[in-house]
Amino acid sequence: MHTLDRINLLLALLVIGLALALWSTRHKGSQYPPLTDIDTAQVNELQLREGARLKWSLLRDAQGWTMTHPKIATADPGTVEQLLTLSATPSLQSWPATTSELAGFGLAEPQYQLLFDDRLVRFGDLSPTSRLRYVYHEGRVHLIGDGYLHHLLAAADRLLKP
Repeated sequence: MHTLDRINLLLALLVIGLALALWSTRHKGSQYPPLTDIDTAQVNELQLREGARLKWSLLRDAQGWTMTHPKIATADPGTVEQLLTLSATPSLQSWPATTSELAGFGLAEPQYQLLFDDRLVRFGDLSPTSRLRYVYHEGRVHLIGDGYLHHLLAAADRLLKP
């Protein structure tokens, strides 16, 4: 390899390195906060309500997760972990809201409610403009991506160990 080729290669690598460092710095600052501050390692009970009906309930003990409703069976740890990560879904936008304001977002009587121990997350309507989901948690309405919905729509048996 000629000296000029080596210099060009070094300059190209330097430019790529600087571009990656700049990209990394910009994207670190633009990350969105999580929907909740729930420490999922401490969560011992998960419940999903569909309207007013309890769809399923899970409990954690020393052996892992067990479904307690609609039947008693061993839950699949990987699937439960996916459910737990819903608590950290990025909140793309949020604002404080009073109880009287929730109906406009489909949150007064939400289609789904996910309970992490005693902390409730309500899932409401889709925003007509952004197609993001309205979610209510501890006094704030959040807008989140709708990619999690299949977890809430799935039958309870999908949570069980194969």
